[in-house]
Amino acid sequence: MPPTAVCRSSRCSSRTRPAKTRLFQLPYAIGLIKSGPNQAEGKQLIDYLMSSEVQAKVPHIYDGILGRTDVPLAGKNGEAIKQAIHGVKLILVDWNQVMEKKAGWTERWKNEVIGNSGKQTEVVKPKS
Repeated sequence: MPPTAVCRSSRCSSRTRPAKTRLFQLPYAIGLIKSGPNQAEGKQLIDYLMSSEVQAKVPHIYDGILGRTDVPLAGKNGEAIKQAIHGVKLILVDWNQVMEKKAGWTERWKNEVIGNSGKQTEVVKPKS
């Protein structure tokens, strides 16, 4: 299993992972769009999704890690996830640096990867 793979099943163990597994920390995010419609309802949805009741179901439904540190990973899937992430070292991402370099990396990707494929490199509006 490659060192950046996420182990999401009970088949994963210390025997199937490299001794020093490292993963990039890539968090999921949720938020409201500034000046978007239905602000109150959007806030209610976020509050519901981040509630301890819903977060406790995450391992059972999505085989995922919770968005809250005060809700324990529990149950069969929770235990499998604990085992899969035990000893994994997170590589923290400096998102400010990523954003500073994004334009250059995007241009390099367009030139070196997509450019040689003959595929379109710019996003265009569909014809009406």
